[in-house]
Amino acid sequence: ALQLKRFVMLLGDPMAGKSTISAALALAAADSWGCLPVFATDAEDFKRHWNPDEPKQFFWIDDAFGQTQYNRASAQKWNSVFPLLSTAIKKGARVVFTSRTNIYNSAKRDLKRSAFPLLTDSQVLVEVERLGLQEKKRILYNHLRMGNQPVKFRAEIKPYLEGLAERPKLLPEIARRLGNPFFTKDLYLVESTLSKFVDQPTEFLVDVIRESSQSDFAALSLLFMRAGQVALPLTLDDKERAALAVIEEKPAKLRDSFVALENVMVKKSYDASGGSWKFSHPTIREAMAVIISEENDLL
Repeated sequence: ALQLKRFVMLLGDPMAGKSTISAALALAAADSWGCLPVFATDAEDFKRHWNPDEPKQFFWIDDAFGQTQYNRASAQKWNSVFPLLSTAIKKGARVVFTSRTNIYNSAKRDLKRSAFPLLTDSQVLVEVERLGLQEKKRILYNHLRMGNQPVKFRAEIKPYLEGLAERPKLLPEIARRLGNPFFTKDLYLVESTLSKFVDQPTEFLVDVIRESSQSDFAALSLLFMRAGQVALPLTLDDKERAALAVIEEKPAKLRDSFVALENVMVKKSYDASGGSWKFSHPTIREAMAVIISEENDLL
């Protein structure tokens, strides 16, 4: 679809693997078509980075219409940029949008699809969570094989893998967490708890975060306060210092915690303005929202 139409919309539930597929497509575009990959955060970012003298650009726009909920302002901005986007595609650019299915369904009411007909072309809407049983088995196997779980854990969980692969809510991000001891350190390897791990991932994340160290929780709290982005190098203003004092955490330890949580709960991201820390997955931000909403002093 990307080769034929030069535009693809990847739809799916949280943790379905949309961003991972997009990253793989960006690498493939560089190798197969000689495209320069560009990670654009929104419509304005696309306008800034599109270069008409560089027709072979690959644009990846993650969560195009909102990360955890629909952002109408974002959709309106794309409406104004759609003519430019169409021109870029005609000149050779390739573009991938990702969106949670429910967010895209909300956005459709406000999007001027007549200004960008590719949005209504069924060939470019890919529902990535529609995985077959064999695909789920391979995903689960690969994440456990390539994760860092000890041999004992892999041996004990093996009898349950067939049943886990058959569960409708087993998605790639859940399989990735099963392969990482950080998320399973207090997980009882019995059918009931494993089923809950797959079917109710937010509840498990809340428990994991609650049991994390004081410093790690402070780092995640700072990231939550800044709407999911902490610029590098790390600095704090007086209000943030006062807020973190509720957790009784010294700012000096935050840097170490961000490094310790890298590729587990947070990730480093780079754009034209520099580097920053972000949540490794939007569901971690949602779990933090649950914790903070339940504790008045944190709120």
